[in-house]
Amino acid sequence: MPDLASLRKGPRARCVCCAAALVLGSVGCGSSSEGIGSAGVGPGTDTGDGGGPATIAETNDSGMNPSSDDGSSPSVPSGMQPEGGAAMVTPDAGAVPDSAAAAPDAGADGASAVSPCAGGTVGVASDAMGAKSTPVSSYGMVEFNVSTQTQILALHTSLTVPAKPPPSGTLFLWPGLQPLPGGKNYNPIGNGVLQPVLTWGGTCAPTAPNTYDSWWISAQYVNTYGSDQGHTGCLGGQGMDVAVGDQLDIAMTLSSTSWNQTVVDRPSGHTATFDIDMAGQAQDWGIFTIESDGSEPISDVVFTDTTLTLAAADGAACQPSTRGQDDYFSAPQISMDGKTCCVSKLILRAQGVAATTPNSP
Repeated sequence: MPDLASLRKGPRARCVCCAAALVLGSVGCGSSSEGIGSAGVGPGTDTGDGGGPATIAETNDSGMNPSSDDGSSPSVPSGMQPEGGAAMVTPDAGAVPDSAAAAPDAGADGASAVSPCAGGTVGVASDAMGAKSTPVSSYGMVEFNVSTQTQILALHTSLTVPAKPPPSGTLFLWPGLQPLPGGKNYNPIGNGVLQPVLTWGGTCAPTAPNTYDSWWISAQYVNTYGSDQGHTGCLGGQGMDVAVGDQLDIAMTLSSTSWNQTVVDRPSGHTATFDIDMAGQAQDWGIFTIESDGSEPISDVVFTDTTLTLAAADGAACQPSTRGQDDYFSAPQISMDGKTCCVSKLILRAQGVAATTPNSP
């Protein structure tokens, strides 16, 4: 039975592997430096005894507790207190929450809009003194785990296109959604990832230019281990070139059983979309990550105005479950009904890359 670390290695490696296959002309993904295929982990190994999806062990090697063995809500990290039946995020002793997390969000036109989390409980920022609720692991990732008794219905965020790296290797920057074993209808699709991917260099995505002329983004679904028809390989819609500094508004929304991904480039008004029917499979894992293969960002990767919308209240899901060594997130805020999580800023930093953005909301 795989733990979250095993699952994390698989889907993050898939895009890198497909890019390597295109750029280097390799036969398949088995030769990737990430060790794809050698780990022996894939959706086919997650089915348990065939009577239903397997569940993840309560604790894994990164210190995360996505769900208990009976599929109940995650263990509540320190700094969170139950309230009204749902765990609500509260600062632990000595923590200094970002007061700006409760402030109204600014819309795309610059007008002020009321945050969907206004009036809710504020958690702790990544750099708050005394905050111990978010484990630190690796680099360039911030993750949210949702109880398998509910599911994510929508993810909204804005990504600023960073500076161009040198023309070598491949770099993927993305927010994404994945299922967790034990979640609703995990099988037969298994462990794939819904991900609008900002790409530098080669990629397996359909219609990709595979050049270093510009950053390029498309909405995608990637599942290289599964065998369910319509949910295998590297799938996606028409992409678009984007310029350094462009604000990319990203929306991932569930309608019935279909997921719609829409990326809007604010300066140009151009859009990239992709729809896929996930047959009722629940997505319980929200990921913001730097995925690299021979290339690293030379500046911060900044996401702003992020919201996660859940089907049922799960206050514990609003505090990130893990973050990278140098990453930052402002104090998350959970809405009064416990179904919406708001984070004003997330900053991802690759190992050894100097900060180019202040750690502030």
